[in-house]
Order: sequence, then structure tokens, then C-alpha cells
Amino acid sequence: MWGIQGPVAQFLFQDTKFSTTWLMGIKMLLAGVGLLLLAKYGLHQSLRTIWQRPQNAGQLLLYAVLGLCGVQYFFLLTVQASNSATATIMQSLGTVVIVIITIIVTKKSTDEFRRAGGGGCIAGSLVAGHER
Repeated sequence: MWGIQGPVAQFLFQDTKFSTTWLMGIKMLLAGVGLLLLAKYGLHQSLRTIWQRPQNAGQLLLYAVLGLCGVQYFFLLTVQASNSATATIMQSLGTVVIVIITIIVTKKSTDEFRRAGGGGCIAGSLVAGHER
């Protein structure tokens, strides 16, 4: 299911004119309901456990809105503006951004292997972007 979301979204945007916001909302709603059903009936867990500590609820909501919804929205927006392959490459570069931010925040450098890998990712993306 994971690898098919890009091509399916590209098809929906090109052939049926769905909006990014609508598709993301429906997708996130169905995924959330599915996870809740799995937790309740498949794993037999209480759905109220996460809400017992206020800091858990706040962290969960921040992660859901800023993390999950943000990534999904910008992925689908990139698919709509270009294609699913470009969106996948751009999303994969998020790891490089996380490493750069971690280096800045912790003020610790990384080894040559990771620097070369990050540089290679960025260089490859720039070269692929100029191929058009």
C-alpha cells in the first residue's frame, strides 16, 4: 500500500481533478479509523489510554497536525504540481534536512560517510531536476 499512494494520487489529480486537501483529509480519516479499529478489536486496547496524561495528548496532536498532516499534504501537493516520482525523491530528502537540523541544534558534526551521503543525495536531486 505504501508505494502505491503516489501513482494513485497522480492518477486522481490528472484524470479526476480531486483537490489535494480533500484527498489528504479522506486518506488521513480512513487511516485513523483503521488504526483505531485495529487497536480496539485487533489488539484489545483501550482507546482512552493515550488521553490519560495531558502531555501525551499535546504531543500526539502536535505530531499529527505538524508531522503527519504536513508531510502528507506537501507530498500530495508535490504530486499534483509535478509527478509521483519527484514527490517521492523530495520526501526522501527530508532525512537529510533532519540530519542538518540535528547538527545545528546539537552543535556536533557528523562523520565523513554521512556528509558524503547527504551531499550525494542533494547533488543527485539537483542533477535529476535539471534533466527535464
